Amino acid sequence: YTPGSTFKPAVAVAALDSGLINQYSTVFCNGVYTFYKGYSPRCTRHGHSGNIDVVTAIKWSCNVFFYDVGRRLTSDVYDAYAYKLGLGQRTGVEVSEAVGHLTSKNDSNYMESLDVQAAIGQGNTVVTPIQLATYAATLANNGTRYRT
Repeated sequence: YTPGSTFKPAVAVAALDSGLINQYSTVFCNGVYTFYKGYSPRCTRHGHSGNIDVVTAIKWSCNVFFYDVGRRLTSDVYDAYAYKLGLGQRTGVEVSEAVGHLTSKNDSNYMESLDVQAAIGQGNTVVTPIQLATYAATLANNGTRYRT
């Protein structure tokens, strides 16, 4: 399953922890991300616009914020954080499970614009429901991942 917007906190953690952004950093959202020529992904704009900080971006699930941060961070960086949080790997739960996949520069269809799609939980990223539960629990436990 593609994780969709549930992936955005992993990108936020990666951006904050790596120093790319801080809690006051903003990205301007007018509903359209125009960094790439001929490719302008959109934001669903659920009640926000203007300069958006990370807390507001998560609250309103601002795609434009995460497109920009994801592009600057790159999937190599935010995927490493997502992996530490429990995505893209086996959980240890004793049931048959798939490993999932995090978008990578090694993907046969990789292009730089795929980083912005992966930053909002789309692109080639797929996870299992149990990985998503592990990820959510790890976020809730301030980054501590308990193994089963």
